[in-house]
Amino acid sequence: MSTGQKWLIGLGAAILVIIMLIGAFSLGVYVGERGWTRQALRPAGPGQPPLPGGRPEQHPPEWPRRPALVGPVRSITEDTIVVDTPQGPRLATVNGETLVQRRLDDGQEEASLEDIERGTFIAVFGEFEGRTLRARLIVILPPKPPGNP
Repeated sequence: MSTGQKWLIGLGAAILVIIMLIGAFSLGVYVGERGWTRQALRPAGPGQPPLPGGRPEQHPPEWPRRPALVGPVRSITEDTIVVDTPQGPRLATVNGETLVQRRLDDGQEEASLEDIERGTFIAVFGEFEGRTLRARLIVILPPKPPGNP
């Protein structure tokens, strides 16, 4: 075997090792971001039915995972709450069917609209009707510690 052939075999082996390292790194990044047991990404977008073979949810969530509005209360009346958001003030309508909960360190407890005052930090879940949010659930969040934006 000539020296040229040895170099070619060595170069081929080095390329194979690099390909295996890239694959291992890519797998590590994928598992680090998504975990081993989570459902893989799929081409169906949010709100679309799962693709065949996808893992169906056993219990559909009663509320969306993310609130529609989050921020301090700017003003409150009998049937409306104005919430300061990064996009500006937003209006949410409330009624007797609107649930109110207070988040605690060890869970949540029932609360009422009377517990919400100007400056209270809240998360509002519901459906938009035009530019107004019809609130179904309001969660009173604990105040932020000083110096924490």
